[in-house]
Amino acid sequence: MLIVTLCMGLLYFTANKTMNSMMQESERSHMESMLKGQAGLVEEYVMHQEDLLSAYSKSQSVKALLKDTENKEKFNAAQDYTVKYYEGLENWEGLYIGEWNTHVIAHSNPKVIGVVTREGEGLKALQDEMTSRNGLYDAGIIASPASGKLILSMYCPVFDNDGKTILGYVGGGPFVEGLETLLDELKSEGDTAGYYMINVETGTYIFADDKSLIATEMHDEMLINIMDEIKKGQSTGEVVYQGTDEKYIAAYDYIDEHGWAVVSL
Repeated sequence: MLIVTLCMGLLYFTANKTMNSMMQESERSHMESMLKGQAGLVEEYVMHQEDLLSAYSKSQSVKALLKDTENKEKFNAAQDYTVKYYEGLENWEGLYIGEWNTHVIAHSNPKVIGVVTREGEGLKALQDEMTSRNGLYDAGIIASPASGKLILSMYCPVFDNDGKTILGYVGGGPFVEGLETLLDELKSEGDTAGYYMINVETGTYIFADDKSLIATEMHDEMLINIMDEIKKGQSTGEVVYQGTDEKYIAAYDYIDEHGWAVVSL
């Protein structure tokens, strides 16, 4: 009888251990799948926004105004085009045309026309970034000086018809709350898995379940460990962290082009 009891106990222990292992593997697989979906969505979203600004920069009315900035007729055409193009965009903060010295000459918000957005070292840094890329410069996700909200800040030089001579540039970008909404929609009903999106270069939160953390400096030990692993060259992986009652696993994927990481847990 004792032997039977011991055998039954061993079977139960083995089955229970196997079941727990299977559940953990299933949870890990789900987390990794969620992570890949989130990272892919971020890259697709950014690429789409960049394409919209790039297409705007190629308009002949934009080029015409930059070649003849004092021409009222060309200003009206470019301003009208800017406003109509902006109205077709979804959840963008603004859209504008600037001379190479960042003097704004057309804007979706007419009140901003005439403003110079950069001077000194800031101006040279922006010009160098656009020149070195010979095309669109994505400055990443920043807190907008105008609204305080997070935006994807983008700039694109406007070339003359020879494809080489820079006439000026266009700038603008969407509020990133639209991206956050898309990421939330990836979750299935009843899914309790959480995620963060962090800026590895600045050590700040881009998205977090706790909205008060957004755009602030990270102090979470788990996220700092992930940031350290990324800086060591580990662009994707897992870290173990201690929760309130037990240990958990967080998976991450680094989007090198933008310096951001998506973290699923």
